[in-house]
Amino acid sequence: MEVVFAKIISLVIATGLGFLYYRKSDFSELPADWAAVKKYAGLSALLNFVMRASSQAVLFFISILIDPLKLGFYYLMLKLSAYLIELPVSSITTVLLPTLSREEASKGPRLYLTVSLGMKATLILSAAFSVILVAFGGLFVNVFFPAYEPSTSVLLLFALFFSLSFLGSLTSFYRAINRNDVLVWASFCFLLTTVTLGYFLIAAFGVEGIVLTMLFGKLAQAAYFAYDIRKNAYPISFFPTKNDLAFFIKTLKSIIAPYFFKRPPKKD
Repeated sequence: MEVVFAKIISLVIATGLGFLYYRKSDFSELPADWAAVKKYAGLSALLNFVMRASSQAVLFFISILIDPLKLGFYYLMLKLSAYLIELPVSSITTVLLPTLSREEASKGPRLYLTVSLGMKATLILSAAFSVILVAFGGLFVNVFFPAYEPSTSVLLLFALFFSLSFLGSLTSFYRAINRNDVLVWASFCFLLTTVTLGYFLIAAFGVEGIVLTMLFGKLAQAAYFAYDIRKNAYPISFFPTKNDLAFFIKTLKSIIAPYFFKRPPKKD
């Protein structure tokens, strides 16, 4: 409880300081469309609230339905999955994506191209690292944490969940085109799904139910994004083809090879 009170007090202080700064600052002279600014700020605040409400709903169901041992197992699997999938995928795409978008720049508008390439690269890399997670994650748990229950099914669900991290590219896309309203509705889909299914899934399946709840929430988000992309005819593609896979491998090799196969300096 002390931690909760500390967070509440720090939040109140931060909010008060922000309000005082806003009152003392004169923004009226800035050349801006204040109606658009207020709309953006309102949608951003609503988006933040819905996202936090979604996470708190899942935590509430966990607190009343999951015993401490299973909760420890869940967080162990969460961290293991994050380190074996999310971290390397994020690191590699950060390096790979600028090169991909530069080499493919002639094939369409840069924004749509970058979003499509980012999602495809994330899906390919997530699939590759998911194999590593499922292959070695269970062995890791059985060797170092034998008190926990068998982990294969949970690892498979986490692999599916983190494969949906490509939605981060769509989040960046909608922010770039100033469509926070789409992000709000997508987050509402996540919230509605978790609140509707969360209690029953977690009560029925335990730790697997937690991951299923988040997975179905992400799928609801993805469905709304797909609906909006189709409705507005944005030239964005989700799923990689064989040509995309070959192109990604070729580009990744071109980035990595110079560090492992350095040519000797030429002699005069």
